[in-house]
Amino acid sequence: MLQDLLATLASGAQTYWASSGVWMRVVLTVSAIWIFWRIWRFTILPLFRPNEPVELPYWIPYFGHAGAFFKDSHQLIRMAIKRFGTLEPFSMIIAGDRYYVITSPEDTRPFFADVKAMTTDGFLDRALLAFGCAPERLHTLWQRNTPTKVNPKGKNLIHLTQDLFKHDLVPGPTLNVLLERYQGALDELLSWDRLVGAYPSLVSTQTEAISLYDICADFIANANQIVLFDPALLAIDPDMAVEMRTFTDELWKLVHRSRLVDTTEVTRILRQYSSAFKSYLQLPPEARPNETPVIRTLLETYAELGIHEDDRAAMLVMICWAGDANAYKAAYWVLAYILYDPQLREIIRQETAPAVGPDGKLDWPYLAKRCPRLSSIYHEVLRLTKRDVIVRQVVRDTALAGKRLRKDSIAVIPTCQLHDNPDTYGADAASFNPDRFLKQPGLAHTTFFPYGGGRHYCPGRYFVEMEIYGLVALMLNRYEMDLAWAAPFPRRDESLVTLGISRPVPGDDLHVTLNWKEGNKN
Repeated sequence: MLQDLLATLASGAQTYWASSGVWMRVVLTVSAIWIFWRIWRFTILPLFRPNEPVELPYWIPYFGHAGAFFKDSHQLIRMAIKRFGTLEPFSMIIAGDRYYVITSPEDTRPFFADVKAMTTDGFLDRALLAFGCAPERLHTLWQRNTPTKVNPKGKNLIHLTQDLFKHDLVPGPTLNVLLERYQGALDELLSWDRLVGAYPSLVSTQTEAISLYDICADFIANANQIVLFDPALLAIDPDMAVEMRTFTDELWKLVHRSRLVDTTEVTRILRQYSSAFKSYLQLPPEARPNETPVIRTLLETYAELGIHEDDRAAMLVMICWAGDANAYKAAYWVLAYILYDPQLREIIRQETAPAVGPDGKLDWPYLAKRCPRLSSIYHEVLRLTKRDVIVRQVVRDTALAGKRLRKDSIAVIPTCQLHDNPDTYGADAASFNPDRFLKQPGLAHTTFFPYGGGRHYCPGRYFVEMEIYGLVALMLNRYEMDLAWAAPFPRRDESLVTLGISRPVPGDDLHVTLNWKEGNKN
């Protein structure tokens, strides 16, 4: 009977096929191939690979979850965790690349420890290309060099650059020099004359309502230029800081290149920045005497190694962006949480007041060691707003959590899944708690990764922390800073693929007024 049924079905299929038009045959063929592919990919193949992370099913070959990832990567990962009901590693395909997603706190240590199988070099290549380095010259940035006084181990230029910044940005004499330069930027950018020139004032001692996001983006971008580079850069392109926010928001389109996204705007800004730095590089050293020593050393090294002018400019754009991108958003969220709670604002004002001298000079050791409430708020802000992923290139087969990770794939830790974990941070993990790290300082040494992890911590983390502490201390103690009107607290924009801290949802912002305190005008 079964044989007769199959024969009848086969005969019917042949008759239908013979009577179908060309387009119907194409549709039927493609549908049959697609059904076979789905069954093979997500039902049969996993049976032969029980020791590999389970793959999140998708509908379109090659593209995989690219659309959902670029639309809201956090929601995609949350959906996957809910679907699998476990924190074991899983995999997903994004525009042809296989991503292994690590979400369990217990798996973070082996993730960072396996430095031979999982490296940052692949992602750095992608970043260098995004900022404009030429693919055909990329190898020159990774080749070992002849040992010199600056580079005694003959490291490649990428690793040497990392070492130079690590040396200059850890607590010590070189960081103190940078903080003194930053003090000068504070004096210039936060002077009353400059503020009322940049923002129209209603009366002689009070500004009109100003976007807090605008203030932070404008200040940090300009301050970091003053700290790192000679004023000649500002003379070459006075509008570099103006475009930084848009460049930061759009940069992911260059890092995760796809024909599905429009890169017109971010490419335009990148060309503007590259042109400015090319002009800066063409200046003789005596025409840019006030650049910071680490930049001077880098530029001398570029020249000694014969690095192409376009690649030099691309790396300077990358350095400039790295100093600005997360700092202004972190400053915004810290000030937003403080200003939104009048009681908290007064607590922080009093805590930081002893660090602000009558002339506006800051006591940096005091800010670093004797402002525990501000430190707790800063770390809580990083926990809640650092929503990117920590990336490693898998360069050889390895194992993690008992699962095989294949070479030529990408392993990631989505920090938000760790930072939102109630098992680590308590039942209120989704909410802002200004005292969380004050009461439990050890949390900063658990699965807390706002600066990366393993060997690859952000070298600028100490400077950025002091940069924000100094800004908060001066804003609260030199000026009366108040919310201009009541407004809902800004929401994090998690729909944007971020390379660091989340921006507020467009349209969500706090507006403030600044009142000049007697004796602070300059």
